[in-house]
Amino acid sequence: MEVYYCPVCGTKISGDDVKSGLAVISAEKRVICKKCFADVAGAATAASAASAPKAFSPAKHFRAPVIQKARKPAPQSGKISIALGLTGILLAALFVFMFSNKTDKENKVNEPPKSASSAPEIKKLDEIMVSENKITAPDPHNANTPRDKELNADAALDTALHADPSNKVAALENFLKQYNDTSASARARVELHKLTFEHQVAASGSIVVGSMNHGDETWSYSNGDEYPGAVGSMEKDRSAAKEGSTSLKILADFSKGGGYVAASDKFSGSIASALSKVDFKLIKMLRFWVRSSECQTIGVRFSDATGQAHMQRLSFVPNGEWQRIEINKFTSGPAYQRWGGANDGAFHWPPTGINFVIEKGTLGAHTKGIVWINWVEFVLHSERTMPE
Repeated sequence: MEVYYCPVCGTKISGDDVKSGLAVISAEKRVICKKCFADVAGAATAASAASAPKAFSPAKHFRAPVIQKARKPAPQSGKISIALGLTGILLAALFVFMFSNKTDKENKVNEPPKSASSAPEIKKLDEIMVSENKITAPDPHNANTPRDKELNADAALDTALHADPSNKVAALENFLKQYNDTSASARARVELHKLTFEHQVAASGSIVVGSMNHGDETWSYSNGDEYPGAVGSMEKDRSAAKEGSTSLKILADFSKGGGYVAASDKFSGSIASALSKVDFKLIKMLRFWVRSSECQTIGVRFSDATGQAHMQRLSFVPNGEWQRIEINKFTSGPAYQRWGGANDGAFHWPPTGINFVIEKGTLGAHTKGIVWINWVEFVLHSERTMPE
């Protein structure tokens, strides 16, 4: 059944009402109840009478009824979706607002406090930096301040070190007289020590590496721990010396086993410097004094610049008297051995150290023995020179 609603009063109108004349269809195709239709018609008649008297013809104003379908209400699910969507948008906007507000507060907390005195502090720091830069160069008119004196000492030492070779020792000595209490004096003393030693070498024709009194000698003792059992000791003995005032006394005890004991010196300081400045071709020999009443062979082992060991064993008479031993070949000799480093059989100059070795089988029938070593030196050829 067709159902309509009056657009004026909202009264429900059925299709039968239209057919029976209880409702009328207007020219705009609207179904109007009979009561409202009469009111509309009356109003229209009054208006027409006021302007021009005309007979009202319902047929002219209304057409045949048109059946309209009742409108279905909108589904509830669509309304719920819209409501949820709007709620989500509102919540998102609220979250963004709260987060941005919190970030602004944190930024304000983390910002360094503004101070009206910050600009003057920066200016003061700049002034201090400029003030410090002003003293980076020594004041020639005022060397009384510690800073100026140190800077003047550095400049004076540089001048002394670049002096003519024949005057360098005197220049360093004069420097130490004037600037002995400065930090540069330590370097000056080291350089003077090297030069003095090198001048002695040039004058004497030898480089003494074992006077047993030189400050750059670093003697040490070993029991030969790879062959356990040997014991002994090493000490400087001022009561026995062939040259100089001191010898090296080495005690070896193989009564409980072992293979060897050794006394070693690793070249350093002025000794190492002098050796590095001499051409290997200028080296004539290595020589030293030895004495013992029990030992009849002493092992001499060199370490060359590559760490290669060159060892030979030299015999002497165990009569308790000083005897001189000379070595003029460094890659051969009695019972020569080599190992380590380049291990190529070549002697790579300069040497870095020397070892004196007492082996178990060199004491004859004895299991204990004492050996003294004195005045170890590299001898140069007569055409020697010490390059600067």
